[in-house]
Amino acid sequence: MDSQLVDPLTRAFTRAMFNTRLQNEVQRALRYNAQLSLLMLDLDYFKSINDAFGHQRGDEALVGVVERIRSQLRESDEVFRYGGDEFVVLLPHTPKEEAQTIAERILRQVSSAPLPGEPPISLSVSIGVACAPLEAQTPQALFQVADQRHYQAKQLGRGRVIASDMLRAAASGQEPMDRLLGRDQALKTVHEFLGVLDESNSATLAIFGAPGSGRSRLLQETHRLAHMRGYAVLLLQGTPAIKNRLHGALHETIANWLQYTKFISAKSLADFFHDLIERKNLKGLIILLDNWRDLDDGSLQTIRHLTQLPLLERVGLVYSAENDSESPAPEFHAAHNFSTALTALSATEIRAWLRHGLEAEPGEEILAWFVEKTGGLPAKIAQTLDFLAQPHNQSLGWNQLRPRLDDFLLRAASARSSLPLSLSLFVGRERELHQVRQLLRQPHPVVLLGQGGVGKTRLALQAALESQQQFLDGVYFVPISPLVLPENIYTAIGQALGETVPAGASGQKMLDGLFAEKNILLLLDNFESLPDAAPLLLPLLNNSPSLRMLITSRTLLSLQDEVNLTLEGLDCPPPDTTNISEYASASLFEQHARRVAPNFQPEWASIGEICRLVDGLPLGIELAAVWVSTFSCAEIAAQIQGNLNFLTSQENLASDPHRSMSAVFESLWGLFSASEAQSLASLGVFRGRFSRASARHVADISPFFIDSLTAKTILRRVDENNYRIQPMLWDFLREKLRSDPALEARLAEKHAIYYINELQARAELFDDPALEREAILSTNGQIQNLRAAWEFALQKKRADLLGPTLSAYCAFLRPQGWFVEGVTLLQKSLLLLGSGDPKIYFQTAILLGEFFYHTGHYLENVSLLEQLLPLMPRNAQMGFAMHRLSLAYHALGQPNDSLRLLQKGTQLARELNDSNLLFEFSNRAAISAYSVQEFSHAIALGTQALEQARRLKGNQRIAQSLNNLANFYYELHQLETAQTLIRQSLELVEQVNALALKASIFDSAGKILTASGDLPGARRAFLRGLTLLRQMNAAPLAAELLTGIAEMWYLTGDEARALPLAKFICASNTAVKPIFKRAERLALLPASQEYVWSLQTMQNALTEVSQRLREECGEREEG
Repeated sequence: MDSQLVDPLTRAFTRAMFNTRLQNEVQRALRYNAQLSLLMLDLDYFKSINDAFGHQRGDEALVGVVERIRSQLRESDEVFRYGGDEFVVLLPHTPKEEAQTIAERILRQVSSAPLPGEPPISLSVSIGVACAPLEAQTPQALFQVADQRHYQAKQLGRGRVIASDMLRAAASGQEPMDRLLGRDQALKTVHEFLGVLDESNSATLAIFGAPGSGRSRLLQETHRLAHMRGYAVLLLQGTPAIKNRLHGALHETIANWLQYTKFISAKSLADFFHDLIERKNLKGLIILLDNWRDLDDGSLQTIRHLTQLPLLERVGLVYSAENDSESPAPEFHAAHNFSTALTALSATEIRAWLRHGLEAEPGEEILAWFVEKTGGLPAKIAQTLDFLAQPHNQSLGWNQLRPRLDDFLLRAASARSSLPLSLSLFVGRERELHQVRQLLRQPHPVVLLGQGGVGKTRLALQAALESQQQFLDGVYFVPISPLVLPENIYTAIGQALGETVPAGASGQKMLDGLFAEKNILLLLDNFESLPDAAPLLLPLLNNSPSLRMLITSRTLLSLQDEVNLTLEGLDCPPPDTTNISEYASASLFEQHARRVAPNFQPEWASIGEICRLVDGLPLGIELAAVWVSTFSCAEIAAQIQGNLNFLTSQENLASDPHRSMSAVFESLWGLFSASEAQSLASLGVFRGRFSRASARHVADISPFFIDSLTAKTILRRVDENNYRIQPMLWDFLREKLRSDPALEARLAEKHAIYYINELQARAELFDDPALEREAILSTNGQIQNLRAAWEFALQKKRADLLGPTLSAYCAFLRPQGWFVEGVTLLQKSLLLLGSGDPKIYFQTAILLGEFFYHTGHYLENVSLLEQLLPLMPRNAQMGFAMHRLSLAYHALGQPNDSLRLLQKGTQLARELNDSNLLFEFSNRAAISAYSVQEFSHAIALGTQALEQARRLKGNQRIAQSLNNLANFYYELHQLETAQTLIRQSLELVEQVNALALKASIFDSAGKILTASGDLPGARRAFLRGLTLLRQMNAAPLAAELLTGIAEMWYLTGDEARALPLAKFICASNTAVKPIFKRAERLALLPASQEYVWSLQTMQNALTEVSQRLREECGEREEG
């Protein structure tokens, strides 16, 4: 037959013949509305056959494969050799489902037994399926769909059929390197190991190397070589996440490779592989353990037992570890033992890899960077090349790529996580776990639903742990139960990320910046406690395409595009079953029982009864297992049954699952002594987390009892110092505590005193820039307890508790920009406290005036403090009230009233000889003179205030005075002096924690640099100020800084940006009057009605202007 039509070697039709036949068959399918399917196949790792056994053996293998393909086809089907080891099959009049069935028959037939010859060779194929006209209407399109799916089959592990688009094609479109660079000696050892195993019954191979040295890649090569030589292969991969999951490594292997779903035991695995070896005439079994130190104990014990079973006559064991260590199966006494160590690649080897990956000869600078930054570790090289292959990087030059690569490697090395440190063993739920991990690859929020105690949080944590590689920028745990207001959701997310984020719209904008272009997973736990916060998640998801959210809740949230997965209890063994140990619920009981009693001997019938009584709820099973060291399983079951009978006899029954959990709780309660039960109930006084120290001081609970409860999983460790109680159990303990009103009252007071004292102790840290961040984050972690303590003090009108703490609480709120929350808190405090203690009342009012000012409520500020001034004694409190009132009048554009209070306050400060108060009024007087354009007088007063600040030795006051003087000299056009002063102010303000002052100084710097002609410097200064303001809801300051930017744009001829921004500022009722007039002059018209000013629109403006300034500066958004 003509060689142009038929391939001389395989006797399949040629590629030229295929092109003609494909064109005709597609036209026929379209004309007659018929279906045409196409299979794209290639042999997996075929190149290695030629390398290992020569081209003649490779040609023989190709002929054998085509014969096996033909054996599964019909008379109308045709097979074509497309090139090398690639083949195409045309299936006329064949729907897609039938084509997939044929493809799977071909897959099984090709790998059914080794191809005869010397040596026998085991092969597999990867197949892609496409159908016309269902998925394509042209020959080119049909071939492309099948080819892409065939590529996906290879990417997913080879040896499979893909008939739908399961993942996006690789960005680079390149195959990974099949050749192992620099590993010739290691490969030689692998071949020696396989050769010796062929002649004996047992052998081991240990592979050692640093993380990233290519241990996993060498194991994959060993897998391929073993398969080709006719061995069955079992590969298990250990990871820190898998280590927490019972039989996790085996489940992953079985689900992904073997499609074998029976209960896992050494005996069942041995039976399976013995049958496989007999049926396919294989030589034996080779077990590969990748990172064996991170295998879960269940999988490791199963493998150890497997190697000891006589059913398998020839067994090889290959394992990898970081260093030379003991064998994972010490009882496996192999006849021959091999080992190899992997070292870093040389510069020459790295160059060869880059030549392949970049498809070009790398320059010396690029090579030097890869040698230095990757350390010659193959994993880092491959990871970096994958990053380079992303579309947005391919058009960039090396100078642009280098900083991106540095940032990428830094992110990869420092990927963070705030997941709890201590996790219980994860048992069962394999199907749900796989489903959640798949869902996290989609952009929709995933919500796990179910009653308390069903295991929502533990499943979410396991899915998050096993998905960490997908989220380069971190996986973060966000507990929702401590939150009170929906807008605080952003603060809680920020805390999980280790950032100080304000509540409300400003927090959302800040998080948008933090999430920009980052792959992050948020695990939001117990969302049923704050369902009104759910809509606030949508802007974050909409603005950050790579952000993923996994949410647990007892109730539906009705989020847009959410995907819900409802959990029930674990499968329970029926009463008449004999294989109880194979059920996840029984296995969970056994595992927790062994934590309490290592020598525990299972009573399977009673364990099955316990699991049924608690409806398979994991929490109920864990708590029931607590007592196996004291009671038999039969006694535990009887105790639960007794309480269940009692609850069932009561009226107004809860649902069955809740009743079963109540029975468990009552059983647990009954097993404690009276004193232990009281201690346990005392924990109900805490909200959210608590520490060992707080448990000791508040409830007189010893650390030993805490350790005992933790060992029994009644308490869960949150981090090194803190614990939490499962919410359903906390509800139960809270009810027990309420049944003893005297104890509850005593503990509530001790709780309030403890946490209020804790807040006071931290107060001075809030003003220390070196310690402020940690102090705020640790306080945020106890915010639920702190709010409860504050509420107790308010309800009991305990001025002795509130007085010393008012300033501390406000110092905690102030740096985070929580001014709105501060207003709410202080207003409530004034209402509940009344004027019973005038000193506390006046202190609260003055702080409320301050927070009114920061939120732009000037009239409320004036109304409150004007009423109080006549009632106040002539002391420092009155002085500070006058100062706040003077500020409010200045903001309202009432200079005479502002001046009147300044004069009275200055006189009072002198009477009291109060240096701090005198400085405040001197500084205020200087600003007052400045506001009426008496600049020389302002400089004289400002210089006096600066001298006072230096005597007081406070960096914040000195920075503030320098900033004021810089503005005064700016108005006199003495720009060099202004620049010197503002530079000194900037140096000092970096040493203090005062976000508002910092933002104000950057605003001044922007104005001065604009006037000096340094526009790049001005843009950077304004941008720094905007970044700070986006963390706060400080409306007056925002209006001032935006006005400075509008003036800069106007002066540089950018009226298209300047005028709309000025009009927007004119729509504000929070801009202080002098700033309003500046914006009004710029806008060339009165306050415009076209714009609406609110906290939301203000934050939108800050974000938009920030982005424009970044574009002008040539920077990218960093949040």
